[in-house]
Amino acid sequence: MSATTHDDNATTYELANGRNGRWLGYRGIFRHHQPAVEDINLESGEVVFHTMSTSVVHWDNDVRGELIRCVAEGEVSYEARINVGADEHYGLSDVAAYSLDKLAAIAKVANDIRYEWAQITGLHEGVTWSV
Repeated sequence: MSATTHDDNATTYELANGRNGRWLGYRGIFRHHQPAVEDINLESGEVVFHTMSTSVVHWDNDVRGELIRCVAEGEVSYEARINVGADEHYGLSDVAAYSLDKLAAIAKVANDIRYEWAQITGLHEGVTWSV
């Protein structure tokens, strides 16, 4: 099975300028414009990843989370990634907080991703996710 790399929509430039999506007020959540699942033309065995939402605490903090949609033939799934700022591990690590501020930042990002996931998957009746 081949896989395309996820589109790196969560660039600092895009987030800072609000391109290809929108900020949800002061919440620190950026919703990315992505094609509807039915508009994605997959080749046999292909998997496509789209960043749906990005959560940041504030510009001075290195904790950032993404909700990523994975689309394959007949299947749509989601995954959450949180970068806790451990550059020596390419941003991926066991969650370790050495200060109350870092713990609060990780909790905020995780909660934002949970909120977005529930919105996108229709967990709550009558609530529709939109960009």
